[in-house]
Amino acid sequence: ALAVTSSEIVFYVRKDAAGNIKPAWSCSVSEIESYDIRKVDERHSGIAIKLAGAEDEVKFISSSIAKKEAEFKKQLGWT
Repeated sequence: ALAVTSSEIVFYVRKDAAGNIKPAWSCSVSEIESYDIRKVDERHSGIAIKLAGAEDEVKFISSSIAKKEAEFKKQLGWT
């Protein structure tokens, strides 16, 4: 799961079969230089996030991110 607020993005992963989750990655919205919604690997669509000062992108698979881009931008405060 990817949680987006006006100040932070947090990626959660499933911790166990019971459905408990734990944060696996996070960053401040101010660190985000740009993002691109596209194929993030050979088979999966998702979002690639470019962080300021980083050479590589952080990529997340999401089949629904393209439909939710307006909401994503709004949560970041980029609208």
